[in-house]
Amino acid sequence: MNEDANNVLLLLGMHRSGTSLLGKWLHHCGLFVGRRLLGANKSNPGGHFEDLDFLEFHNDLLAFNQTVPLGEKPPNSFAIEPYHRQRASALATFKTQLNTHWAWKDPRSCLFLNNLWKEVLPDAKALIIFRDYKAVVQSLIRRDLQLLGKDFDKLEQLFGSLLSIARPLIKIRLHFFRKHYMRQIDHHIRLYLQNWIWHQQELKKFLENHHDPNASAIVAYEQLADQQGRLLQKVRKDWGFPLHSYPLADVRLRKPIVPIAKLYNHPWPQDLSRQAEQLLEYFRQHPQNLQHGA
Repeated sequence: MNEDANNVLLLLGMHRSGTSLLGKWLHHCGLFVGRRLLGANKSNPGGHFEDLDFLEFHNDLLAFNQTVPLGEKPPNSFAIEPYHRQRASALATFKTQLNTHWAWKDPRSCLFLNNLWKEVLPDAKALIIFRDYKAVVQSLIRRDLQLLGKDFDKLEQLFGSLLSIARPLIKIRLHFFRKHYMRQIDHHIRLYLQNWIWHQQELKKFLENHHDPNASAIVAYEQLADQQGRLLQKVRKDWGFPLHSYPLADVRLRKPIVPIAKLYNHPWPQDLSRQAEQLLEYFRQHPQNLQHGA
């Protein structure tokens, strides 16, 4: 347990839910989010603002549990050894010795929130950002295709164009290839949706077991611009972090992300979609959601 945990802020949320934007904005507001940060790449040109010390630790924990980020193993089955707890405590102590007020952002933190970090930093403040599950899943698939140098919409257009001019035998092969391709899309929709649910379930469990409801706040990704003033007041005035104002618009990417229309209309797993809708509504209606004046 770290005695100075009340000066620590956890930036929590699922991958592709706006955690990078939140971390970048608060960094410009004067919040220390790490000295060694994961930089920008093709899928996240604005930068990740992830502290590599925590990212590497979480990846080691995932590897110890024989899984990977966005893998197929549920977090409630993860094993945490005494070695990991000592390492987490030492890392938190080290950061606190260097900085009076500090934070970190890594979506993997959600997976170890209830079985590790809540014990190591019981008095830490928590800022949770969430996003509609369909937007998250389509963003993850778009990211995967970007890293492969491909575009879902352009591939669909290419299939349509080729089918309109191809000979019968070629059409059969094209249909076979597209069917295989869409099976991979189906697999990733289910995998990423399941991971969205696991992350939100861990965050829900954290909120329900957190002894001080005033030590946490929730904001929807879609509401971040509208709630930036209230959020900054929460972190600065209520929680005592010495921040200054900085316009969110100055750190947000100017180019809008266009949803993959065919992916939104694609059949979604009904069993997982029902769970996701219930969790989405939970976070929308939670009293700590800044939209309700928390």
